[in-house]
This record gives sequence, C-alpha cells and structure tokens, in this order.
Amino acid sequence: MISNYHPFVHVGADILVVALCAKALIENYLYRRKPERLPPFTLLFAFHFFWVLINIFHPYSLSLFSSVAGAKVYVSMFTLYFFGFYLVKSVKDVHFFIWPWIGITLVHTFTGVYQGLTGPDSVLALHSRYSVQLSKFADQAFRPFGLTNLPGAPAVWIFLVTPLVVYMIFNNRSKLMRVLMILAAPFLGLTLVLCQVRSAIFKTLFGVSMYYLGNLVRIGRLSWRRAAYNFALTSLLVGSTFYFLPQLTNYAEDSYAENVRAVERSLTTFEYDSMSHARRGAWERFTKYLVEVPFGAGLARVGAAGGAFEKLRNRDPYFSADHFFADNFWIASLVELGFPGMLLLTFILFGILIRGFFSLRDQKDPQKRSLQLAILSALTASVVGLYGAEGVLYNPESSFFWFFSGVLMRLSSDD
Repeated sequence: MISNYHPFVHVGADILVVALCAKALIENYLYRRKPERLPPFTLLFAFHFFWVLINIFHPYSLSLFSSVAGAKVYVSMFTLYFFGFYLVKSVKDVHFFIWPWIGITLVHTFTGVYQGLTGPDSVLALHSRYSVQLSKFADQAFRPFGLTNLPGAPAVWIFLVTPLVVYMIFNNRSKLMRVLMILAAPFLGLTLVLCQVRSAIFKTLFGVSMYYLGNLVRIGRLSWRRAAYNFALTSLLVGSTFYFLPQLTNYAEDSYAENVRAVERSLTTFEYDSMSHARRGAWERFTKYLVEVPFGAGLARVGAAGGAFEKLRNRDPYFSADHFFADNFWIASLVELGFPGMLLLTFILFGILIRGFFSLRDQKDPQKRSLQLAILSALTASVVGLYGAEGVLYNPESSFFWFFSGVLMRLSSDD
C-alpha cells in the first residue's frame, strides 16, 4: 500500500488479505465457531461477491485470466470490512489502527515537501523509472511522489487521514503529540498544494468541515471548561495553519520556480467553471454505457486492470480498445459489473454512511461519538469524491475505506 511499485507488493497484499479471510472462515467451519454477530450489510456483501463471481465468466470478458485479475479490486480489500468489524472492541483498539495511517501520511508529507522544494531531481536520483510517471504530467508543474510511485499520490493519504488527525488533536492525552500534529498541519496543507490533486484538496476541506460542524452540534452539552479548551485548540490549529501555510508556500515558490504553477493550479479548486470543465461528459458516458451494456462488458475493461491487458483489448471482437473510458466510480462499476452490480455497491456505500450518521444521535460516550464522527467524515469525503475518481477500488483509499467502514459499523453497533 505504501509503494505500489512492484506487482509483488500490491498483488501480494491482495493474496495475504484473502488468505487471512479464508483462514478465519475455515477455522470457524472446522471448529463450529459461530461469530458473535454478523456485521451490518453482510447479505449485501454476499450478493456482491456472488455477482462478481458470475461476471468472471461474462460472455464479453477478454479472457478468464483477465477476469480473475480484474475481479480482485472488487473482492480483496472489500474483505477488510469484516476485519475492521471484528478486530476492534474499544476506542483504544481503533487508535491502534489509526496511528500507523497518521505515521505513514506524515512520512509521505515531509518526503513530499522535500521533493517539492527540490524538484524532479529528488526522485530521478533514486531511480530512472520515475521519469515514466513524470512524462504523464509533462505539461504540468512537478508533483511530489512522497514514498509512492505516482505523482501527487501523497494527497490521497492526506485527505483520508486529516479528519483523524484533527480528532487526535482534540482527544489525545499526550500534549506533545497534540503540539506536533498542530505544527504538522501547515505541512499537510503545503503538500496538498504542491501535489495539485484538486479533488483531494476539496475532500480534505469537506472532511475537516464535516467533523467540525458535527462537533458544534454537541458544544452545548460540554462543560464551559471543555468548550473553552476545544475553542482554544481550534484557534491554535487554524491560526497555525493560516499563519505558516502562506509562508511555506512562498518559500516553496522561491525554492523551485515551477511551484508557482503548482500553486496556481491548486487554487483553481475553488473555481466552479474549471472544476466542472474537468468532469464534463461523465453523465453522457454513463447513459451511453447503460444503454449499450446494462449487464456490463466484463471485468478488466477499465482502470489499472484494463491497462494491464491492453493487447487483449486491442484484439477484442466486441469493443474497440478505447471504447470505454471511466474517470469515476459509478462508470467503472457500470462497465465492469453492469447496472445490478453498480446498484449493489451503491446500496452498500450509502447504507454504511447513513447508518453511521444516525448512530451518532444515540451515542452517549463523547469520545466514541467524536471518533465515529471523524471516521464518518473521512468516509463521506471519499464517497463525495467518487464522481471524479474510482478511489474505493484502489489502494490506499480502498483499504482505508473498507476497513474503517467495518470499524464504524462496530462502533455504531456497540451503542
């Protein structure tokens, strides 16, 4: 999940997760151990996995091997939902899983800042392979890689983790950790700007805003001391970010000239015409594919798997290699799983968010409620961004989303 550079890393991760899930199922069957309870939406997940199995043998499929390879994005990381549900019993358990995500994100952040200040030489000195990825954005300013193999990829980690960082600032007992994370906030912002992933900037702001607004609802229930303390922390966090971020941005522009273009592009996040132009044609393509292939065109048609089987797509007797284009989750799932499969996934996604939202109302424990809200904010930001991305199908967003969806369902079930 950190590098995604070598097939052994990302395919190996899929095999490991599925193997662990199979081990749990086999042990439960052999020893007749029944789970204490099933996670919410288990039946929908079962229907989804069955539908994916059927689509492996789709009449339009490129080949059996390509279908199996394409199926993994709809299966392997989805099983983390069940791990998230069963592996956590308390808030402390959830923190145990949150800290590694925050730690890796900070490593990506500070590595990305260094790369942004230095320019392309910072990654080309590591390996010439980076030049292939850089060529895909040759007409744009340099985007930091962090420790990933994709330009701008640290932004994905940042938008996912930022609501959890803010949660930890308010709920961590260590004053030192609070101070360090408050000081890290401007660097998170700088990395977002240099990465130029405008959807990630929007999702970061959306997730943090949702978390803050959700906390405002309960402000009247807090003691005046706690309310004053939260206000002071908020002022410190916002003040630190707004004071240091412009200075860091100016320093980045002075250090590497292309960063001026990077900042200008990132600022277009707030221009409606620019963002709507980038997503033009999505609805037209959706309706076109819905009429053409209501039951899908087989797996490995779009996305990473589609690129891996380009030769097969060129020889396909049914559709030209460039016939299908998916730049959002719903088009991708429609093309590969058909309308029934897309509908199943939509029910699962929104079912998780709706259940998580309504569970906040009944949560009596303030810290657990705040934790649920932080996770819900991150997951909602991810779903909001699916109109312009396929995030929940690919790491790191896929593993984060499905694991913490399971965690959220566990917390909401313990009310």
